[in-house]
Amino acid sequence: MNSRTMEIPIFPLELVLLPGEPQQLRIFEPRYRQMLDDCLLDNEPFGICLIDPFNPVSGWPGPHLVGTMTRITHHEEQGANHFIELQGQRRFKIIDIIEPLLERDADADPQFQPDLHELLASIPDEVSPEERTEGKLYIRADVELLPELSGELSPERQKSLLEMWELFLDAMGKGIGLSEDILEDWSGAQQATVAEADAGALWRIASVLVHDPWARQAILEYDSIDDALDELMGNLIEPPA
Repeated sequence: MNSRTMEIPIFPLELVLLPGEPQQLRIFEPRYRQMLDDCLLDNEPFGICLIDPFNPVSGWPGPHLVGTMTRITHHEEQGANHFIELQGQRRFKIIDIIEPLLERDADADPQFQPDLHELLASIPDEVSPEERTEGKLYIRADVELLPELSGELSPERQKSLLEMWELFLDAMGKGIGLSEDILEDWSGAQQATVAEADAGALWRIASVLVHDPWARQAILEYDSIDDALDELMGNLIEPPA
């Protein structure tokens, strides 16, 4: 790992978290409960990546190489379940994957979750003493933080982005039966969250309008704001009728 990279836990999921987007998760697998404990103890972030079904890691579902750093904003424990609220931060690119100490047991019963101590006890003998002491059961990676989307939208494209947001809010408000006076106040409050047509506005709008994880992943991976907007426009969902 060099000065341009940092090591973080990686959480492959069937979702894409965009910068600035809030999300709620329930964590119940022992290896990711271990990850959560480590992050809470050290107040450290972790990375969320869309699962890449074609590139498993030690038999576990592997991650796409571009993901989003996230920090935990709220945590609540209920028995074996952990409920967390988090918010997406900067994008990153995986440079090198650090495999977990245990390979996935293809014959294991998916309904049975061994506890953390049982998993740690099953670490193979050939694992080095240093790795055994560290005992990380989740995927980690050396990652490089990506810069914010490059470039600026032209005035015409800025106008199109904000008008698209306004039209969607209007259709959504009418679809859920808001009266005209309430709709105007509600729509105005939502529009104020993206007052400027910059990268933050694009992430905010994409997080609401684009649901398909593969489309969201494509937007996440672009370098320029113009290319990301083109991808967003090509993947718009229909607002509620």
